[in-house]
Amino acid sequence: MVWHRSRTTLRSESAPACGQRTSPSQTGQAYREALPRPKPRSRRRVLWPPRPPYNGDGQTGPQEAAEMRHSYSAKSAIGCLRGTPRCQSSCLPFAVAGLLFMTAPLSAGRPAPASPNDPPPKSVLLLHSFHPDTDYTILQRRAIVETIVRKAPRTDIRNEYLDVSSADMENAFDELRDVLRVKFRHDLFDLIICTDTAAFQFLTQHGEELFPRVPIVFSALVPAELAAHARGREITGVMERVEIAATVRLMRRLMPTLERIVIVNDTKGHGNRLQALANEALREFEGQIRFEEWLDQRVEGLTDRVARLAPQRDAVLFLAGGDLWPDQLDSTDTGLSAMCRASPVPVYAVYDAYLGSGIVGGVFASGEAMGQTAAELALRVLAGERASNIPIVWESPNRTMFDATALGRWGISEASLPPGSIVHTEPPSFARKYGWLIAAGIVCLLVELAIIASLVNQRRLLRKSEKALRSNEARLRLLIENSPAAIAMFDCDMRYIVYSRRWLTDYNLPHESIVGLSHYEVFPDIPDRWKEIHQRCLRGARESLREDCFVRSDGTSVWINWGIEPWRDDHGRIGGIIMFTEVITERRQLASELSHFFDLSMDVLCVMDEHGRFHRVNRAFSAILGYQPDELLRQPLIAFVHPDDHAATTTEFLKKLSREAVIDFENRVVRKDGSIRWLQWRATSIASDGLCHAVARDITDRRASEQSLRESERRLALVLDATSEGIWDWNIQTGEDFFSDQWVKALGYTREDIIPHVSFWASIVHPDDMPVVLEALQDHLTGKKPLYRCENRLRMQSGEYRWNLACGRIVEWDEYGRPLRMMGTDSDISGRKAAEFALHEANELLQQRVLEKTAALRESEERLFRLANAAFEGIAIHENGQILAANQSFGDLFGYRPDELIGMTRPELMVDWPPDGQFPEPSAGEASEEKVCESIGTRRDGSTFPCELRAKWMPYQGRYVRVTAVRDITERRRAAQAEAEHRNELAHAMRRVTLGELASGLAHELNQPLAAIVNYTNACLRIIERNREAREEISDAMRQVATQAQRAGDIIRRMRNFVWKGEPQRAEVDINDVVRDALRFMDADFRAKGISVQLLLAEGIEPVRADFIQLEQVILNLLRNATDALGDMPEAERTISIESSRDADGVVVVRVADNGPGIAAEVCSRLFVPFCSTKAKGMGLGLSISRGIVEAHGGRLTFDSKPGGGARFTVRLPAQSPRGAALSAGPLNREVPLAAVPPG
Repeated sequence: MVWHRSRTTLRSESAPACGQRTSPSQTGQAYREALPRPKPRSRRRVLWPPRPPYNGDGQTGPQEAAEMRHSYSAKSAIGCLRGTPRCQSSCLPFAVAGLLFMTAPLSAGRPAPASPNDPPPKSVLLLHSFHPDTDYTILQRRAIVETIVRKAPRTDIRNEYLDVSSADMENAFDELRDVLRVKFRHDLFDLIICTDTAAFQFLTQHGEELFPRVPIVFSALVPAELAAHARGREITGVMERVEIAATVRLMRRLMPTLERIVIVNDTKGHGNRLQALANEALREFEGQIRFEEWLDQRVEGLTDRVARLAPQRDAVLFLAGGDLWPDQLDSTDTGLSAMCRASPVPVYAVYDAYLGSGIVGGVFASGEAMGQTAAELALRVLAGERASNIPIVWESPNRTMFDATALGRWGISEASLPPGSIVHTEPPSFARKYGWLIAAGIVCLLVELAIIASLVNQRRLLRKSEKALRSNEARLRLLIENSPAAIAMFDCDMRYIVYSRRWLTDYNLPHESIVGLSHYEVFPDIPDRWKEIHQRCLRGARESLREDCFVRSDGTSVWINWGIEPWRDDHGRIGGIIMFTEVITERRQLASELSHFFDLSMDVLCVMDEHGRFHRVNRAFSAILGYQPDELLRQPLIAFVHPDDHAATTTEFLKKLSREAVIDFENRVVRKDGSIRWLQWRATSIASDGLCHAVARDITDRRASEQSLRESERRLALVLDATSEGIWDWNIQTGEDFFSDQWVKALGYTREDIIPHVSFWASIVHPDDMPVVLEALQDHLTGKKPLYRCENRLRMQSGEYRWNLACGRIVEWDEYGRPLRMMGTDSDISGRKAAEFALHEANELLQQRVLEKTAALRESEERLFRLANAAFEGIAIHENGQILAANQSFGDLFGYRPDELIGMTRPELMVDWPPDGQFPEPSAGEASEEKVCESIGTRRDGSTFPCELRAKWMPYQGRYVRVTAVRDITERRRAAQAEAEHRNELAHAMRRVTLGELASGLAHELNQPLAAIVNYTNACLRIIERNREAREEISDAMRQVATQAQRAGDIIRRMRNFVWKGEPQRAEVDINDVVRDALRFMDADFRAKGISVQLLLAEGIEPVRADFIQLEQVILNLLRNATDALGDMPEAERTISIESSRDADGVVVVRVADNGPGIAAEVCSRLFVPFCSTKAKGMGLGLSISRGIVEAHGGRLTFDSKPGGGARFTVRLPAQSPRGAALSAGPLNREVPLAAVPPG
């Protein structure tokens, strides 16, 4: 409903009808005197140009068009006659012609004058709240007038328009009361229909004063509490309810990616009520979607804001906009239309009056439905029913409606619309908008032409009528001559006047004319009973008989259906008789043959009456039930139906016979011996003779097969639920796309969120991946690639994207080789993309389907075969070293067709295929474990590829066969190699970073031996100068120089080895040597920070096979982290402990612990995540790289809290060979600086 803001004026229209009580001339003068004269308006502001009224087929309704022509055209003509002299002289001819012309069609269109016995016509006042051009008013007025005129054409309907706004309503009601009192002082109404709230409020205040004791029917009344005025009064009607929440749910259904809804509203008048309703309705969606309110907007700023909305994520909900129009916009344009054109997102609304302005649609408060409902209530009141006895329609007759043009603009398929939606197929055209004006002009022109040409056509029509009469006579004769029935016309003396050709053929008469001959001359042996029948018909009787025997003139007999009736002349006297006969000899013969076939049919055939009693049954029916045919006659069908099927048979079978032409039904019947059989029925509806014909077929065996099939499908569904991979099934022709529950759950959606169409899948594919996806799909559809395989990202319900591997193939083609259906699987490969592989679980579903197919379940086998071919893994079944079956993917891996692989031995395909001896066949009842290994495959062209084999023994037809799944792991090995290279690069970078951080300590380490060299050299020089014979002192000093130089060289060598970039060199390494070497690097840093180190190294630990530098980097990183953790501790309490040991499983263990503050609980779960650091300047890569190095060596790096505080990291590595280990007596250094540990 649209509130129109204007000054207080009264507008009146009257619809002419038979029995109109007053004419415009009786009340026009008083009306003009009482009507206040409003100030002229420069332009009337409305929300959009109103559409002309139209009926169901899109054309202007006849009653509505006549009403509008009378109200507007007549007023215009009277205005011209009462205008200025100049206006009178220039417009007089047109006004007179218009009045005459308007009178002619209206008079011609009125019904015939009422007879004295007809009831007097009813008079109805249709009181509208708003301007006559308001769309919501037009829709209600059209529906009310068309409904009443269609069912009560002699009703006089008068239209009045209050044209008030909410701002000046109270003052306007007083003025309108005075005007209407003068206007209708001579009128009596049987009923008042008011549209919208303002008119109802006016009637509740002044209705009894102006229209005493006149019942009221309201339409589109809001709010609901206003209906309280109806208590105790003759009032009824239909309420209006705006469904904002339902429209929001509709928007979310049509836009799965919707994130924000912008609400455009005018908070003045009606918009203020809508805002309150919206605030209440939108609470349902809190936390699900964002709402933003744009209130009291003007179109100049609104179009700019709307243009900045985000497609696919935003939408607009338009409630009301009394101020939504531009200052310089053309009169044929509207603010709502301008906003819709500028909007990059769909616009929805809650009133059907907005339809056609560019909005998509919504759950509308329908003015048309309101008017129709109010009109039906009004007809009941006019029929004599009291309005107070008619319940108020509280449930608003809302409709879900859409604009076809807007749907096409936004690419919304009509198939995705809710059931029962109404789609307007075209926007309002010029003809629909101004159709009544065009129709009026055309009618005027046609009437003038008709008057001019009427006299000219009279003579031509007369001649044409004479010619048509002769032509009709010839056609009648031709009809009689070629009639399929035998027809003969006789005079009162039974002489032939006219007869058909069939008459001669059916009765073997000569083809000479028999006109004028007596019927008794043509058939001299006719029985006397026929003559008696002829005489009765000549006296006015009508006779007929079915299946009568008639003897022809040649003595042969035929069976006929005949009918005889008299014919009369122009004066009503009987002029003779007409005889109609139909030969049914062949039909009787066919009926006899049909009866014979009825008894011979192997299917159940029976004839029943409307109560289900048997009138006739065939032998097959009696054989199935075990009764004799005589025992079944007159017995009801329900007497033989299984007790559990009584209700279904009664309601679904017997009752449907009276409504449907042909029905199908299944039920169980109980035989005479007590056994039960299933029957499938097909029956016709009850005929005019009260009988129905039914046929049934014994489907007991079929039902048993169906039950077995359902059980198989249930097991198939369980297997599908157990698999971890998502499965999809795409119908290429229709676009329908089925997604399995695993597919839906993996992406975080619910089944309600999923639209089973390929467009939904396309909407969640990452835009950057769409070209790659389309290219891969096109290559497979065109046959360039035998398998569709593509890696892309899919948007999950949370909005995040995950990497997905899609594999599939075409499984069905049409007769021209075009693809019809495609099936495949989706796998989560996010871990692989993040360089953390996870091996896919064995495809148990495909193996189980291959092994369980049987001859009794053909359809399940075919579905299983298609699903196996759609898998991207190669699967083969072996027995005694030979291949029994293989899927398409297996053939693609090795370059063979599946049929070529049958009978091939495994060594022909594999360089090193595991023998059956490695997989011993399990005994009966035992489960076989899956074995996994890697090998090298050999293709048909001789090329090889690495592959992964997964084998398992499975039962098949009473024996065990080996099922092997083969997967090409070339890409996986490449990725693993790339990951190792990347890890080495990161490790080298971290060593360089570590070296930079230890530079100051290393400089101190180098300064000590270099300073010693300088001191010893200077001492030697002084000794030589002092005493050139002191050889022993010089020799001792030079030995010290050599020692210190060796020490500096060792430091430089360790630095060079540590930062050296090269391939990892794995060899047997003593873990204690690694720890000591790492401690030498940290010695200077420990002494500078006052950190004490406790060493507890076990002697005789088995060496580990590893890269010395990489393990040293791990220990260094743990020591540096411990050093940083002790930064806030007092120097006297800073302690780091290092232990090495060997556990009972032969694993070498190194533990690095500190007594610092420890690590917060919330950080522990992210401790080894890349780029996660607790240090302000840390990169967060040290622990991640360290764990990668340890795991690359087959070990584990773990963390736990140290008892008493601090953190402890444990490195576990597999030992190379077992050796005895003896723990040292105690720590090598007890609370002393690390420098005390000898460098060697």
